[in-house]
Amino acid sequence: MAVDLNQKEWAFRFGYFLEPKFSSSGDLDTLVFQRGGYQAEIEQRYEISSRPGRLRVLGFVNRGPDGQLLPGTDDPDFNIAQTRKDRFKIGFVLNLEQALGEDLGVFARFSYNDGSNQIMSFTDIDRSGLLGIRFKGGSWGRPSDTIGVAGVVNALSRREVAFIGASGLGILIGDGKLNYATENIIETYYRYQLAYPVAVTFDHQLFFDPAYNQARGPVSVASGRLHFEF
Repeated sequence: MAVDLNQKEWAFRFGYFLEPKFSSSGDLDTLVFQRGGYQAEIEQRYEISSRPGRLRVLGFVNRGPDGQLLPGTDDPDFNIAQTRKDRFKIGFVLNLEQALGEDLGVFARFSYNDGSNQIMSFTDIDRSGLLGIRFKGGSWGRPSDTIGVAGVVNALSRREVAFIGASGLGILIGDGKLNYATENIIETYYRYQLAYPVAVTFDHQLFFDPAYNQARGPVSVASGRLHFEF
């Protein structure tokens, strides 16, 4: 459930979402008044030298049967499932978009969570920073096309590094050994407008130290997307 109050210069959004019954579970917990994810976001729109921009601040509180990354999680015999009980996991996201010219803009994002309780879904990230630049195709006669380049740095908390390094399993990572480093990604894409309402995007990502392990990678991933509007 989500509600959105949208004004000319600002917006406020709030949502409640079901969570998995436990970390990485495919079953959703339907104890609506006891568990779930709560998110609130404020968006401020502004101009700098007549160039539009927007800042979003999102905060979240999740409540569910999380395991806890306690001191001592570097013990190979530690069983995180035995620590599960209803806990709160909190975090926030900052998102910035700013036009620098008619066809040029930058975007940035930073996210953080407490790093002491299990992540319930998606993937294993406790801190993340992103910085990117976007070019519209007006200068080469393709005003509806877009080229983007971005760099991402993902990190784990100290407790999760100890847990994964001692053979612990996260949602998507964990292989018994961990030569820890931040996970660094470079991504480029080209969005080509075929003809309204169809666009094709070609994307390439290069991962360094994937899954926070210096013994892995780099990994190259190419993808494509077909977008149709009506």
